Amino acid sequence: MLKVMKALSAALILCFLSLPVFASGEQEAAETKGFSIALLDADNSNTWRIQMEDQMQKVIDSYKADGIVSNYIVFSANGDANTQVQQLSQLVSMGVDAVIINPVSANALNPVIDKAVQRDILIFAVDSVIAHPDVITITNDQANWARLHAEWLVKELNGKGNIILFNAIPGVPANDERAAVFSEVLANYPEINVLAEETHSWSVAEARQKTSQLLAAFSDIDGILTQECTPGIIQAFVEAGRELPAAVNSGESIEDLRTWEKYGFNSQMVENPPAVGAHGLMIAVGLLQGKELKDDVMDGNVIRIKQNLVISNATRTEWSEKTADAKNSEYIDSLMTVEQVNELFK
Repeated sequence: MLKVMKALSAALILCFLSLPVFASGEQEAAETKGFSIALLDADNSNTWRIQMEDQMQKVIDSYKADGIVSNYIVFSANGDANTQVQQLSQLVSMGVDAVIINPVSANALNPVIDKAVQRDILIFAVDSVIAHPDVITITNDQANWARLHAEWLVKELNGKGNIILFNAIPGVPANDERAAVFSEVLANYPEINVLAEETHSWSVAEARQKTSQLLAAFSDIDGILTQECTPGIIQAFVEAGRELPAAVNSGESIEDLRTWEKYGFNSQMVENPPAVGAHGLMIAVGLLQGKELKDDVMDGNVIRIKQNLVISNATRTEWSEKTADAKNSEYIDSLMTVEQVNELFK
């Protein structure tokens, strides 16, 4: 497992704070031919993806200023795997140097990736895994994220009680990794009764609507285990005049944090930094410059970045104060420095 995050706590930031700063020595050592790099985003209609793209753009702007990147192309597939296949085909025909993909599907792109590899185009996945031997995936450790939340929930419920389980979008690799771990952990607690398993598509509005329907069906709900969208879930309870559950895990947005602070329910927050896209971009540029990754950096062909920040009931108010000027739509974010990224290379 990747251990580069050991010093990350000192670098915790929100997306609107510091950018990578390139020391003069690093500029001189860098290849300056002007790489052509593309991003294929699965869907940029939600605020997490928007922040991911914004973080990447800031790093690209820095690279462009140094002449390292000359061309940067961004496509969104709007959640459609076939569209993403067509977009990658177009980029292969254009002959870009590298493509960074937030995949709609773990497997659908593989035939086109084969063609890209034949043309010496480097392919990277960010946030979700692409199941191809020639793709390096840089991802927040989604299994660790899910395990931290699931184990916290069952501990808070003393291993028994009625819960609602919310996943997001089946088929999306990050969702599926988390869902598998949720199931694995819950299977160890036979007295945890899953009343219903739903999906909310990472939409707060959808989570609110479906929770309202579930409240009409179930009178005794002890806990909620969810892949984010907690504000919609809590709002449904409040509107129904229902007592809040004994434990509800929170997502990583500032809206989540403020909802938690407002209603004071029992919760925890585990970071899932949108900066993972920028991390993938910096690693891609390093490899384009001819650098080699250290032997212990990858698990197979995946670089998994473990979550460094967990906000508890005890630290909730502290973080609310730290983020007082942030927008509701922003997320707690940890951006690795250039020095930290360089630690990944030989």
